[in-house]
Amino acid sequence: MNAFRQQKHLTDLRAAATRHQRRLGQPITIWVHPHATSLTLRSALQRFFTLSVLNILGSGIFFLIQTHIANIIGRAQFGMLAYGIAFGIYGQMIVVYGQDRSLVRDLVQRPHFIDMVIGSLCLRTLLLGIVISVLLLWRVFIPAAMSWSVIIIILAYTLKSLDLQAVYDTWQKMGRHAAYLLLQRALYAAVICLLLYVLQVKLTLTIIGVVLLASQIIYLIIQHSWVFRQLPRQAIRSISWYEVRSQAQRGSWLCMSGLLSLSQVSLNQILIKHYADARSLGGYAAAWQITMITTLFIQFAARVGGPRLASVTHETSDYHEQLRFLLRYSLLTLLLVLPIAGVLMFFPSRVMGLLYSAEYHQEARILYPMGLYTLLLAPGVVCEQFIVFSRMEWVYLLAMLLSGLTCVFVGMVAIPHAGGYGAAWGLVACYSVAMGVYLAAIIRHLRRVRHAESVPQPATLSP
Repeated sequence: MNAFRQQKHLTDLRAAATRHQRRLGQPITIWVHPHATSLTLRSALQRFFTLSVLNILGSGIFFLIQTHIANIIGRAQFGMLAYGIAFGIYGQMIVVYGQDRSLVRDLVQRPHFIDMVIGSLCLRTLLLGIVISVLLLWRVFIPAAMSWSVIIIILAYTLKSLDLQAVYDTWQKMGRHAAYLLLQRALYAAVICLLLYVLQVKLTLTIIGVVLLASQIIYLIIQHSWVFRQLPRQAIRSISWYEVRSQAQRGSWLCMSGLLSLSQVSLNQILIKHYADARSLGGYAAAWQITMITTLFIQFAARVGGPRLASVTHETSDYHEQLRFLLRYSLLTLLLVLPIAGVLMFFPSRVMGLLYSAEYHQEARILYPMGLYTLLLAPGVVCEQFIVFSRMEWVYLLAMLLSGLTCVFVGMVAIPHAGGYGAAWGLVACYSVAMGVYLAAIIRHLRRVRHAESVPQPATLSP
């Protein structure tokens, strides 16, 4: 059955390549990585186990070092670190231009693989230059708005947008990518510990930002080098500017949607800084850091199941196949996060007291709405992937717009009175709105697929 699906998919790619060749007037080569394999249940579990081990190690290292940093620099400075990260994620979302959600789909479903990879990097590099220019101009003309230390942190997180994770996922090389990420986080933690305990350096936001930026650059060099060694050299010498323009046109909706999606996390933190203070943001950021442990498992499942879902949502898949995989995928993701979400909801004080110093303990109540948020996020990420892979970008944009407006409204009302606790409930409210839009669109889409299958096709007579 898998061999049949692979052959059918290759036939579809050849047909698409022929159409693309006629449009461009130039040949298209269908190139598949020689080690890429199909996704069976056994291989999916093996990859999930490998990915889980490597990401747990990497995320564990990063979590421990960030927790240690929070206890050393205090709530106010940790709040400023979170403030820089929030803006950095906005820069990252601008540069990635929606390709964190669509590139796996396009690499799986479209024939011109190499042109897409090169075009994606060119587009993101151009956007990165624009973001860096804006940051430098902002610092020069409005120096009181943001310090150099915060600017460096923003640059470090913006640089993550050049990640080639989609290529590794398409080739089913998630384990290798996770190993490189583990190396980056281990390097970051090792340098911070070296500065603290060997060189006896006082830790500042500037030092944290420089170390983060340097480790990110090394990480990108390593992963890019491996990818380009796998591609045929003769095929990567020229840039397809048609592909760059095409990706810029296709990604505009997803980019706007992605920026709106940050209202669920990053905008929340910026609003806390604006309506409360850096200490309140520091407490919220500490609770969010714990919540990210749960979101880690959701990301595992999304990376393993994403390529398979991209294939299932292809126009050749039937109603039952799409519905069956969607339900199983959502249930598996929910079961992964359920134990940790339960601990956050029912033992918040113990969790916060175990990890952070006394000045953070009063913010333990934030963990309860954070636990609810992760229970919504688990099936929500699957629904989001289904929406994007089914090319319903307008639905994703609508969901993010409505959830963003909800977040701003709840934040303006709740944060001045309840600080980070009010922001956490705003997070639950805005993601609930997004989930409602996702479910309505998916039900409508599946009904249309079923209706199309029930309509009898006209018989064709052979000559």
